[in-house]
Amino acid sequence: MAKSKPMTTQVLEALERNPACEFDRLVADCSEFTWKQLFDEVDRLNRNGQLCLTVQRNGRYILTLPSIEESA
Repeated sequence: MAKSKPMTTQVLEALERNPACEFDRLVADCSEFTWKQLFDEVDRLNRNGQLCLTVQRNGRYILTLPSIEESA
């Protein structure tokens, strides 16, 4: 059985493929992890500046990678 990639890698790769990803889409793309595991990882990555987590008015969570200008 092939070893799967770490959760962090899968989350960041999913955002590279889909730059403005809804959290529900991430859950579908990374189905080997639970909603809670992914939310905790997204929260951690957001706090570390590795991704941006925003909430829209309709309550949807949108994930994006930080722009190059923000990290400079």
